[in-house]
Amino acid sequence: MAGLLAVNVLAAISLAKHAKANPVSYNDGYRHPPNGICTDYSIKVTATSTGYIWGIPKFKDNYDVVEFLTEIARKDSAEVFHPLSGVKNVTDTYEVAATFCTPKKTKGGKEKTVLLATHGLGYDRR
Repeated sequence: MAGLLAVNVLAAISLAKHAKANPVSYNDGYRHPPNGICTDYSIKVTATSTGYIWGIPKFKDNYDVVEFLTEIARKDSAEVFHPLSGVKNVTDTYEVAATFCTPKKTKGGKEKTVLLATHGLGYDRR
């Protein structure tokens, strides 16, 4: 979750710094609102986050799952149960797409407010 938040923050900063980035054209069926002038941007962002290394073997059957749940629910699990064996840094490059729209007609100065919205679970710009 922290890694995704970092990517969003870095993308917003990068978009602000590169406001005149090369516009891109998407052919994904997404239509811009008819009352706006919109430009699409694509920004590559490299992010590093800490990944945890799973320290127990994969579950073979339901008995392994029950054993895991029993161990993690123990009163003294913080002292005796250690499912993680370490951490490692994970670095990857992501392409973040953004669309910036301005209204075609101005209405009393409210068009100077910028709304930064992120996608839901669909990841397809809807």
